[in-house]
Amino acid sequence: MLRGAVITATAGCAMGSFAMNKAEIDDMWATPDPDGTRVRCESTKGPFVLEVNPSWSPLGAKRFLELVRADFFRDMPMIRAVEGFLVQFGVNGDPAVQRRWDAKGPIADDPHDAGRRFRKGSLSFAGGGPNTRTTSVFIGYSADEGQLGAWGKSPWETPFGGVVEGMAHVDAFYKGYGDFKGLGGGAGVDWQRVMAEGNAYVKPNFPKMDFITSCGVEPPLTRPSAVLRGAKTGGAAAKFAQVQCETSKGPLSIEVRPDWSPHGAERYLKLVRAGFFTNVSRRQGICRQARARARSSTHTRLTPPPPRPLLPRHPLPPPSTRLFAEHQNVFYRVPPLASNPIAQFGTAQMRSMRAVVDRWGSIPDDKPVPWIPQKKGYLGFGGGGPNTRTCHMWVARKTFAEVHPSLGKSSWDSPVARVTSDLRVLDKLEQVGDMAPWGHGPDGGKIFNDRTLETDFPGEYLKANYPGVDYWKSCKVVE
Repeated sequence: MLRGAVITATAGCAMGSFAMNKAEIDDMWATPDPDGTRVRCESTKGPFVLEVNPSWSPLGAKRFLELVRADFFRDMPMIRAVEGFLVQFGVNGDPAVQRRWDAKGPIADDPHDAGRRFRKGSLSFAGGGPNTRTTSVFIGYSADEGQLGAWGKSPWETPFGGVVEGMAHVDAFYKGYGDFKGLGGGAGVDWQRVMAEGNAYVKPNFPKMDFITSCGVEPPLTRPSAVLRGAKTGGAAAKFAQVQCETSKGPLSIEVRPDWSPHGAERYLKLVRAGFFTNVSRRQGICRQARARARSSTHTRLTPPPPRPLLPRHPLPPPSTRLFAEHQNVFYRVPPLASNPIAQFGTAQMRSMRAVVDRWGSIPDDKPVPWIPQKKGYLGFGGGGPNTRTCHMWVARKTFAEVHPSLGKSSWDSPVARVTSDLRVLDKLEQVGDMAPWGHGPDGGKIFNDRTLETDFPGEYLKANYPGVDYWKSCKVVE
């Protein structure tokens, strides 16, 4: 993300080993894709959705989905768009990236099914002879009875899917440059130069050319598990888990989305249920009520219960620091919207809570889902690289793309939940500024490592320097 848009802590939420090792993650990601796998692409003319069917062309579908998951199609020029024929793409704008994929070599041809005819919107690799498919693909503009008929009958041009939504946007791609230079009298893109120079050649010479801005595999349309939904028991009518929160600026209702980020959603629910976002007074009140119920019980136990309170007991801090210490989770990073659209939180002021979360360690990245825009009200984890998500989180105060197109594109930036009401709370958060070195706001090191008090509640730094800082009062899963 741009200019350190999120940060991972070195204290108060230390990074550790995560639950799944790399081999397990690779195996999870390598699960064969079923027919009907959907790929959503954003383009300069609008979005369109491709349906990929590996049974039609196993090797072709596998290579295409590998390219999608590697984010190969980002900022991708539509280098060949010919009316009534096809639109071709698949040369990366960065020649170094293209060379790396070329070095993998071509894939073998799949058996050609003569009964599967090209239709408008059909998706296929573009090859130059037997066993030459690499990264270039095309979408047909006509059925095979038209101009495409002479091209769509070779084994290296076996279709493996097609456009199922947004064909009007595909039809609208600019076709004024015609075919490749020197091909059938075309005067368009020079194939050798685009391979060698990428977008450095395309953008200044073909200013009207359309581009794919991103492509991503849509998650399958299946319900998440009951555990991730937050349901007490499974059931066909179960919905996504709902979290109800109170902040210093008002209430927030949050919908948790494991279909966007399974590991991230599970960790967020774990933090909520552990009381990570609940202030100290309320936690103590819960403990006092539980102890009172236990004392008033008439049930006689044969053996005393183990000494295990529902929640840990903590002494209240001195009154002068109580506001900042009780509200252990503050919005410690709220920069000006023009430079950074997030509000960041997730460092526990209570040392004992920090210790608990530190023991959990970090979680693995989830599959990136580029087609989900980072909109106002979406929540995610702040990471500093692959597999670094722990407990530091952000909420978007504005759609990321409105600030900068590169924001939120990393695999560890996947959104895990969204605010369903009241988004106006986010507009009211105190702008304490961005953290050093990106701004003149709170010092992250002092927030994460403040040990000025002889209690469990470090908080003097925020009290002295940012008296208007906002905070979470409580969050709970609505079962």
